[in-house]
Amino acid sequence: MKKQTLIASTFIFLFGLAINVTTAGVYTWTDTQGEIHYGDRVPPEYKNSATKLKGHSSPTDGRKTSTPSVTLQEKLERLNKANKQRSEQHLKVKKEDAMKDAREKNCSLAKNNLSTMRERARVRVKEKSGEYRILSHEEKTNKETELKKQIKEFCAE
Repeated sequence: MKKQTLIASTFIFLFGLAINVTTAGVYTWTDTQGEIHYGDRVPPEYKNSATKLKGHSSPTDGRKTSTPSVTLQEKLERLNKANKQRSEQHLKVKKEDAMKDAREKNCSLAKNNLSTMRERARVRVKEKSGEYRILSHEEKTNKETELKKQIKEFCAE
């Protein structure tokens, strides 16, 4: 008899617990970063935007929520949009890094070329025909001026 009573009371306890769990309110809300959250308690700042999931009713709350439920398709669209924004941001950062690296490389090359122009009295250049010739003083001065402009352009922060 004691065994039957123990089994019956355990069954009643577990049944009551199951009812409590299934009738607890489950809500969903989206935070400021676009992340979707689920829980039985909604943070105060998201109370107005929270949606009670269908099939989950609370014994204390018999009324329906006024916020329409978000469909799975809408959630998927939001997720895709957030992923696209993250990808675009990542691509933008990569491009900015590549531009910065290119500017640093061009700056270094221009400084090295200017240093070479100043150190050497005679500068040899290769013509399109493949022959070498020596720059005149005027050509060398013009080249130095051009290199100074490149340094200003590429080395300015």
